[in-house]
Amino acid sequence: HNARDVIVKWNQDSNSSIIHSDQSCLSSQDIVKTALCSVVMVLCGSTWGSGVIVDVENCLVATCSHILQDKSRIRHLNMVWVTWNCPNNTQHEAQVLYATEEGCPLDFALLKFQPTPELRSLAPRLGADNNQMKSPDFCTPLYKKGEDVCVVGFQLFSRHLNIGASVVSGAISSISYADNQPVLLQSTAAVHCGASGGALVSMETGELLGMITSHTKDSNLSSSFPHVNFSIPTDLLYK
Repeated sequence: HNARDVIVKWNQDSNSSIIHSDQSCLSSQDIVKTALCSVVMVLCGSTWGSGVIVDVENCLVATCSHILQDKSRIRHLNMVWVTWNCPNNTQHEAQVLYATEEGCPLDFALLKFQPTPELRSLAPRLGADNNQMKSPDFCTPLYKKGEDVCVVGFQLFSRHLNIGASVVSGAISSISYADNQPVLLQSTAAVHCGASGGALVSMETGELLGMITSHTKDSNLSSSFPHVNFSIPTDLLYK
């Protein structure tokens, strides 16, 4: 299978579990509340990270491949678990449907677990189709520099503390393109260990903008720069 085969695109208009970006009355509290119920902790042995619910009906979670240490062994032994705190601490075994290999530029994996009514998913920000792009009125960029965002993930604190996901604010600072396709979003929200696979969320529309993959490190100085971090855009994730 490849990523295109295993990601299931849902009908946003018929699913009440999805928060829609056209709800202009959404407050920041509404956005954060739903975002917290759309992110899970991904457990693999002693390693943990975050994951984003991309299809709430089919219980599909996008996360980072580097969280899954030995993917061939994981597929055989089913050693991956997802857990969340919305509203109570719950844990389910997860199946690895797809994971990119080490060294692949796209750090991505897709998990599936048992249905649960507590979780939600954010509407993803996706690009225009070919007909829209040919329209003379089409000039709106998909992602905007300076857009206010938040990052939701299980960062810094050990899973054993059971304190739930954290929310940190920032803004989109840079957007990288390849063949006119957004391939990388840089934001200023503080990202630390454990946030990989977390959600990058627009605080203006409530949409899911991307999945966190890393912050910046300087191996020579043994330093990290949490306010310089990168995400895979949703428009690329869902292709």
